[in-house]
Order: sequence, then structure tokens, then C-alpha cells
Amino acid sequence: MKSAFVYLMIGIIKLVSFLPLRAAHGLGWLIGMVMWHTGSGSAKVVMRNLELCFPEKDSDQRKRLANKSLIALNLCGIRCVMDVANS
Repeated sequence: MKSAFVYLMIGIIKLVSFLPLRAAHGLGWLIGMVMWHTGSGSAKVVMRNLELCFPEKDSDQRKRLANKSLIALNLCGIRCVMDVANS
């Protein structure tokens, strides 16, 4: 079963590497939004870290910053996948 997952991930990486940059960025944005709206573990960690680092900011400001952070994380991840797959 583990090897099937590995092959699936390799296939996804290869598919993403064929996307135009604009489409890849759209995919990264979409993944970041899904992570934010589903309340993933990453979203909870980001929110907690922002609470600790920026106690002076109100909850809405931290939420906007967390959302942007998750989107940026996924844009970077998609770009790294593209760079590695195309090298």
C-alpha cells in the first residue's frame, strides 16, 4: 500500500510540473484556501503562532494573515515541485 501512495505522489508531482505557471499558482492558492477553510492542522498551528507572536493584533487581522500565510506556503510548495520535477 505504501508503494501505491508513493507512486501516486510521484504521478501528481509530474502532472503539476506540466502546468503553466499561472495554473500552478492557482492550484497553490486553491490548496491554501482549502487548508484554511477546513481548519487543517497547519491552519491551527499558524493561528496559534500568530497569537503568540502578535498579541496586539485583533483576531480578524491574525486570521487574514494566517490565510495569506497558508496560500504563500502552498504557492512556494507548488513552485518547488515544479522546479524539482523540471530539473
